[in-house]
Amino acid sequence: YDKMTEYASNQKEGIIFYCEACDLSVLGIKRALLQLKRANWFKNVKGFLIGRPLCINEEFLGIDHINAVVDILNDFNVPILLDVDLGHLAPNMPIKNGVKCEVKYENKNIFIKYE
Repeated sequence: YDKMTEYASNQKEGIIFYCEACDLSVLGIKRALLQLKRANWFKNVKGFLIGRPLCINEEFLGIDHINAVVDILNDFNVPILLDVDLGHLAPNMPIKNGVKCEVKYENKNIFIKYE
């Protein structure tokens, strides 16, 4: 019932996709992103902002929170910013949905300029 594929198709300038998986395990993160990828949610993606998960220091079967994300999203060949200050874990910044913006990452700082 979601309309993400339709919405993404209509975004000529592309989409910056952001999410965080506060309470998922590393395998849960990988599985969730794979499901979104197969559901074509990342059509027209121009970059990913991924918040810090609760499992930030965990590893399972050689998978940590970084390669759980990168293994699924890397083939889009767009920037992936990990451990961004968004989501449930403090410090966290608010993110506006559906608004044109420009994201810059400089000197380990992220800047989001909204139109």
